[in-house]
Amino acid sequence: MYSHTANASLPNISSTATIVDTAPPGHLHQHFEIRKLETAADAAYKLVEKQLLQHFELVWCLEGEGMVYADGKTGHLNAQQLYVLVPGQQRHYQLQLVEKGYYIRFSPDFLYLANSGADMESIWRKAQFSRCLVNMQVKGEMLRLLEMVIASIRKELQHDLQLRTEITSGLVNLMLIYITRQLHEAVAEVVVTREAALVQQFLAMAREHFLTRKKVADYAAELNVTPNYLNTAVKNITGLTASYQIQLLIINEAKRQLIYANRSMKEISYYLGFDNVAHFSKYFKSKTGVNFTCFKKELA
Repeated sequence: MYSHTANASLPNISSTATIVDTAPPGHLHQHFEIRKLETAADAAYKLVEKQLLQHFELVWCLEGEGMVYADGKTGHLNAQQLYVLVPGQQRHYQLQLVEKGYYIRFSPDFLYLANSGADMESIWRKAQFSRCLVNMQVKGEMLRLLEMVIASIRKELQHDLQLRTEITSGLVNLMLIYITRQLHEAVAEVVVTREAALVQQFLAMAREHFLTRKKVADYAAELNVTPNYLNTAVKNITGLTASYQIQLLIINEAKRQLIYANRSMKEISYYLGFDNVAHFSKYFKSKTGVNFTCFKKELA
């Protein structure tokens, strides 16, 4: 199993050998995991028990067959088929008959911090809003490209070579771009529910205004619903409350400003609308589990 956490961002996948399957409670951090289906028979994702997802999961069957269950829906996983499971879904699998394939998991933070930006994130969000069992056929040139990229990712994770972090990060970003292209076609005609449409509006507003509006009540008033209703709706669709989504935006933007703009903690704290550096420092540590200075050192 190849499982790497990155407390930094997509552009800085951790080069440590630590294997982490779940995020520590209260931590806002990035997670990327990839493994072969046929060589992990005892893995957690093969268990019958349902799990409420907080990450995106991709189950890609190359040979054999299996079953995917999510939110009362059933999907048949056939050869050259890829299923996309999204945060907020209750899912379990039957994958014992899959002879060859891959399991990929990553946090929504990856999409926010990726170089591809909002366009890629919006397509994955649409899959999340659909509440459907989104799946796609991966054939021909796309099949060849994805297999090549995934093989390269696994090779980099197996060997401690020079610039491994930078190369792996670029390969992961490329893999997500390829899959996003296919996903865009798969969700093009998706019609979302009224609740999902509300959540979609909230997330779009929050992304645009989180620097100046940090309270759920601000968005609820504009959407003509109560804060409690909005929190519940967002949690139903994404697995996280509206307030938590706002916190994610703030923390991820702080990371983006450090990674891409190389701003100081003082500059970032004022950019994000905090009254003073001490308040921002305390906020950052409470949401990430690490103080800003240590986080910055991890990027070096």
